[in-house]
Amino acid sequence: FRSHFVSKAKLWSHVLAELFGALTAALEAASDPAQGERARIERLLRTLVEFSADRPELSRLIRLESAGGGGSFEVLYREYLEPLVQFFEAIVHHATTAGSMRRAPRGFIYFATIGLCTQLFAEPATARRAFDLDPRAPDVARAYGDFVVGVFFDALWIG
Repeated sequence: FRSHFVSKAKLWSHVLAELFGALTAALEAASDPAQGERARIERLLRTLVEFSADRPELSRLIRLESAGGGGSFEVLYREYLEPLVQFFEAIVHHATTAGSMRRAPRGFIYFATIGLCTQLFAEPATARRAFDLDPRAPDVARAYGDFVVGVFFDALWIG
């Protein structure tokens, strides 16, 4: 361990680069504008749910760093999160401008969407104890993806 990473900061940087790199690659692979706006958004939602099921530590890390603020959050935001927020906002802007999606404060849409896609996997013990759900089970993640897509489109989609 010590021989690979000289400091906690370098280890932290490596972890963030790996997690955000994997998420970005998954979202890019799912984001084909040629498939139509609704299909593209559905695929992106399902990809985020699948990623959150496989790698729940990313949303947990973002929550912890955001809650604390400070220098390490600023680095995380500037280098990794900001490009994804901009990607999200471009999709929402396009859908609302096209009249396919209801207009709402962009932050509300962002946090509702991210929370909807990630929260089940961020609290696995609560899911198991309170609802007898195993967030690591592929059938639960798939069913949850169906649920997320339904809620998102029922709440926000016009077209």
